[in-house]
Amino acid sequence: MSRGEPGAEDGGKAVGWAIAGIFAVACLATWLLVAWVNDRGEHEVTLADAEPFPGAETAFGSLTWRGCNTTSGDDSALLVPRGYGPVGHWSEPSAMPAEVDASALEGGCGVLAVMAEPNTTLSSGQVDGRPLVTVCTSTVLVVPTCGETVRVSGSGLARTRLYVMPGVDDGAEERVGLPLDAILAHAEAEHLLARSSFVPEAELIRATALVGGTDLAEPGPEPPSGCVPYVAVGVDVSGAHAEWQGRSVAWGPAPHRLLTGIVSCAGGRATDLHVTSSSGPLELTYRPYRRTPQPALATGVTATVGSARVVARGDLVLPPSEIDLGAE
Repeated sequence: MSRGEPGAEDGGKAVGWAIAGIFAVACLATWLLVAWVNDRGEHEVTLADAEPFPGAETAFGSLTWRGCNTTSGDDSALLVPRGYGPVGHWSEPSAMPAEVDASALEGGCGVLAVMAEPNTTLSSGQVDGRPLVTVCTSTVLVVPTCGETVRVSGSGLARTRLYVMPGVDDGAEERVGLPLDAILAHAEAEHLLARSSFVPEAELIRATALVGGTDLAEPGPEPPSGCVPYVAVGVDVSGAHAEWQGRSVAWGPAPHRLLTGIVSCAGGRATDLHVTSSSGPLELTYRPYRRTPQPALATGVTATVGSARVVARGDLVLPPSEIDLGAE
């Protein structure tokens, strides 16, 4: 069809309308994008909103409190990957409440795992002189002990089994200056993070948050450049959650316990760790980590926290920092 033939003018108009339609859609998409960016805080989405330390956020996803992510089954699947070794076999079901002898640990420290039978409810466990441990789920209870008798509260029938943590003995609390619950949590973190090529430093620091209420916990010391990842452990803390640049990265479901990872970067940028203390000054412990070229096998890791040192914040020797994806 030539330009002078009937229909040519109509075809040209159709093409023009098509081009105009495409242009209109593009303009609308651009407007929506700008509106979405403005809604996020009137700034462009940059690498600062992304993970600052490559790989840390994924690795930290494994840091949950022991016994909080199961409702049934063999607790060996949860404790062995954390570095614990079973001592003996599961007991026969016995009536709860009960007192369970843990002397088979023979100078070592670990946990007593309690697994509820059907129609059984577990509530708490305690060793004399140590904080009460309440359950995340009514079917599983994990109580720290260095061989002391464990009192288990609940109703119905349950089985019990001891697990030992190599590298943590009954003198670790005095040497390190931390409660057993916190020492074991740091030991578990060593095993859980080894698969992602993260290894801990030999020093820890304490940080204190407000008395009661929810507030930001003090972050780990700021490096001169780049970013440094930390493992944070808290006892007598609840309702904890962590955010990076307003984006949620972790939360702690355990009653009164916290095990999570944070990142501290140059320029005062750090993971916001929101915590709630219910009965007094909240004390957290931070342990810095560094990344190695190759991941370690969990079976080849022995916890070193039993010989770690708690130092003043200003005396902590930081590991070499790595790239900060959000740095300007």
